[in-house]
Amino acid sequence: MRNLTRVLILAGLVAACSDDAVSPQADPLAQFVGTWNASSFVYTSVDNPGVAVPVLQVIPGSSVSVVIAADGTFVAPLNLGPQTNGQTVSIPGTIAPEGGNRITVTFATNPFFTAPLDVTFGFQTANTLSWEAPATFDFNQDGENTPAILTVVFQRN
Repeated sequence: MRNLTRVLILAGLVAACSDDAVSPQADPLAQFVGTWNASSFVYTSVDNPGVAVPVLQVIPGSSVSVVIAADGTFVAPLNLGPQTNGQTVSIPGTIAPEGGNRITVTFATNPFFTAPLDVTFGFQTANTLSWEAPATFDFNQDGENTPAILTVVFQRN
C-alpha cells in the first residue's frame, strides 16, 4: 500500500509540474491578434481622481480602434473630432509582451503619445480587453498636460 501511495503522489507531482498543467501561452501575442474597437476611452486625473474625461462620449463621432497582427505590429485608426480635424488617422506601432499582465505599446508616429505606454491589461472575456496606462492629459484646457491614467476597454470585432 505504501508503494501505491508513493506512486500516486509521484504521479500527481509529475502531472502538476508538466508543461500542460502550467505552461504559459506559447505565443503571448496570439490573444491580442485581431480588430479591437474601443467602447470606453477615459483619462482620469492622478491629482484629482474625481475628474475624468470619457473621450468617446464628449467628442461626437469619435472612435478608437486597433488592428493587431500576429507579429505584434498594429495600426490604430483614430477619429478624435477636432484633434484629428474630423478625419480618421491611422497610427502604426507595436505591442511587446513584458510578462504577466503587462505589455509595452510603442507608436511609430503619434502626436498624442510620444513615449511608449507601459500598459497593464486584462481580459474580462475572450472578446473584452482592458488597457490601463500612465499618461498625461490637459484636463482644464490651459495648454498644460497633467498626470493621468488612461483606461481603454476594447471589444473584439
